[in-house]
Amino acid sequence: MTLIGHLPARYAASQKEVWVFARKLRAVKITLLCFCTKKLTDDFVRRFATLARSFPTDGGRMKLTILPLQHFSAQDRIDLQKIWPDEDISALAARLNSTHRVYAARFNDRLLAALQLEIAGTQGKIRRLNVRDVTRRRGVGGYLLEETLTQNPSVDHWWVADDGYDEQQVIAAFMQACDFRAQADGWVKNVEHD
Repeated sequence: MTLIGHLPARYAASQKEVWVFARKLRAVKITLLCFCTKKLTDDFVRRFATLARSFPTDGGRMKLTILPLQHFSAQDRIDLQKIWPDEDISALAARLNSTHRVYAARFNDRLLAALQLEIAGTQGKIRRLNVRDVTRRRGVGGYLLEETLTQNPSVDHWWVADDGYDEQQVIAAFMQACDFRAQADGWVKNVEHD
């Protein structure tokens, strides 16, 4: 879907002009979310994030593959060490099973983001959601989170740990944009299945 088809004739623009506009809109969104989060209502943040995501940037979303990692290749280990520099990747690999999983976003055979998921019945606990610094602000983390929830339809109560990493205001805005509610030790989301 392009924005051009939705513009009145007097506002018609080229695809490149629309992408430039979308990039500027995304930059404004990030600036607002980073510096004004406490002043904005949850509803406004959610609506603005949804609107900004609907505009194409640089031709659309990066072509990412979100997948659960059953075992780690040598390259996966290198990439995971960049995502989680303080994590023992060998110990993490030993813990993987049907209830302890690692989901990752892959682009051009490299992992750009990852999270650790623990499933207990209908509850999912997400820890260590992290995106490599060079890839941030491109929708990778949101897409990873969204696809992880989609790939686990049996889970209807989600909890994301407040790991204490990065800037708390940015993380809070990100989690609100993903429809999670703040709690003392993290964020929660209940998913209703049809």
